[in-house]
Amino acid sequence: MNEPRPCIVFGAFDRHNLGDLLFPLVLSPFLAGRRVRHAGLVARDWSALAGYRVEPLRELMHEPDCAGAHLIHAGGELLDCDAYEAWIMLQPNTALASAIARWDRDPARFDMARAALDCPGPLPYLWGHQAWLGAGRVIAHALGGVGLASRSPSFGAAVAASLADMDSVSVRDRVTADILLRLGVRAELVPDAACLLPVLYGERLRASGDAGEPAEVRRRFSHGYWLVQFTAQSGDDATLARLAAAVLRAAPDARCGIVLYRAGRAPWHDELAVYERFARLLGTRAVHLFQSASVWDGCALLAGSRGVLASSLHLTVLAAGFDIPWLGLAAGPAEAVMESKLGAFWSTWGDYPEHRVVPIDGLPDALPLHLSAAQPSGWAEVLHAAQAGIERWLAGLDG
Repeated sequence: MNEPRPCIVFGAFDRHNLGDLLFPLVLSPFLAGRRVRHAGLVARDWSALAGYRVEPLRELMHEPDCAGAHLIHAGGELLDCDAYEAWIMLQPNTALASAIARWDRDPARFDMARAALDCPGPLPYLWGHQAWLGAGRVIAHALGGVGLASRSPSFGAAVAASLADMDSVSVRDRVTADILLRLGVRAELVPDAACLLPVLYGERLRASGDAGEPAEVRRRFSHGYWLVQFTAQSGDDATLARLAAAVLRAAPDARCGIVLYRAGRAPWHDELAVYERFARLLGTRAVHLFQSASVWDGCALLAGSRGVLASSLHLTVLAAGFDIPWLGLAAGPAEAVMESKLGAFWSTWGDYPEHRVVPIDGLPDALPLHLSAAQPSGWAEVLHAAQAGIERWLAGLDG
């Protein structure tokens, strides 16, 4: 019997963002028995944080060992990411301010970024057969792209052309699917792969919660804790003040701790200074600013919490998987919530009461976080759809 072709799992896990870092972990059991490499635009070693190394796709496609490899776009909001945004998010935080000051208003920034990242077109995380002529099958799995609605027609046309150059395309929400349909692309609807992480790694996560910083948090807050996460765009004084008041009212038990968790350390994600300011607004309330950047520690922290308030889609997905009450924070005005990444996903796969995802700017004074059911009634069907979506393209890899 011939050895199956190798697989390159490709995505934006070349920067620190919890959701992106989860995708290789979820796909790993399904690809058991194959030679697997993990690729991004640049090299990163996440061995200590997630258990794998990321290599530049441009280099892997020229390696003899990767000849004829299948290319799997593993998920994430890849459809509306341009080269300049990708380049910025791959900069070290110490160089971010100078990079933005130099390039943010320069019309040549897209060409500069494309050259710096050595990507084949304006869409750095979409590589079809024309970008890699020697690839086996090219798969786009459960991608997101709600931001495509605000992109130019030429950008949308480039996305459509890239997806047409692939063998299988699925997206994770109806908003993205409808946008692609208007661009002439029919995509299968498949839940985000991260839904499966609690099922696949429950035992390991429970073990992670018994050691390191998650165990320290558990010992410190013997009456439980709430996990709170938000992005740097919520860092203005007024928004932070509303958020602090809401958190204190949502968790009225003063014995319950508040743990602030940075789901992404890359530029434009969660900023330490903003969390430190927020912690001060909580006054005398017991607060812990979680330090570990490990994927396993972060997931174990969430799994042991009493509730989750987060702007990260994947924290809400994991909370649902662990049957933990949660509330999602969406950027933008109230009328745009269902078009946001969080709103689009949960309006597609959730079965929740209204206002389970709320706008940050219109955050209510009191959040009924502790009163909400954690999982939608059809969560088992969501898990089945997520697994079946992977198995469909997996069955066709060597067919």
